[in-house]
Amino acid sequence: MPVPDFTSPTIFPPFNALPFTTTTPSSPSPSPSQPKNHQPPPGPTHEAQAQDYYLLAQITHNMTLTKPTLILADRAGTSFALVYTSRPGAGPDAPDLAARGMRRGATVVLRGARRT
Repeated sequence: MPVPDFTSPTIFPPFNALPFTTTTPSSPSPSPSQPKNHQPPPGPTHEAQAQDYYLLAQITHNMTLTKPTLILADRAGTSFALVYTSRPGAGPDAPDLAARGMRRGATVVLRGARRT
């Protein structure tokens, strides 16, 4: 497997280029010459497209008070928060992020990241 091009904005977009969680893929509307039951050609699903990129960011601060929260900076220097939310019945809400290697200066890689 070749080493990925970490400078590629397609594979590793900056935070400001990420889609919002409310963004849905645009579905082409049929043209007047196409029948109403026309199906678009098969292609990658929205879920598959969402997994084709990775957000790389460096931890600048651990701001955990009640919910685990990290302040990150992407390669463009944009700062943003990464908040870990708990799932119902998943146990304690505050895992020890430092024990998991999430310290200042460490790199976080998020597959298919989206903004809220």
